[in-house]
Amino acid sequence: MIETAAIALVAILAGLALGWFVARRDVAGLRAERDQRAEEFRKAIVDLAAATERAKAADGLRGELEAIRSERDAARTELARRETEAAAFEARIAEFKAAKDDMAGRRAVSAKSPARCSARRRGRSSNARMSGSASPRKARGTG
Repeated sequence: MIETAAIALVAILAGLALGWFVARRDVAGLRAERDQRAEEFRKAIVDLAAATERAKAADGLRGELEAIRSERDAARTELARRETEAAAFEARIAEFKAAKDDMAGRRAVSAKSPARCSARRRGRSSNARMSGSASPRKARGTG
């Protein structure tokens, strides 16, 4: 019985030693895997923090973009209004030029046709021009 107990005890000790040896080898692999996972977790936390900062910056940029778009739309509206005003101004300038040319044409026609002016009026204006005087009487020598 002692022999059986001794063999059983040796078998138990051998099993414990073998289990300890195998477990230690597996534990090293498990510890390496654990350390690798922990490092990946740390990197993920850092990446998450960076992504959170980028998301906050993106929200701020989104607001700025919306403000810039609003300003752009207002500027486009103002530009369209000013272009319309400029076109109206150019049309008005063209009208003034046409009126000026029309008036110049009428003056040229009236200067060529003496029938329109009375002889008396023509005499006064030509005498006043010759003497350089503003008074028609002084130009005629009566005053």
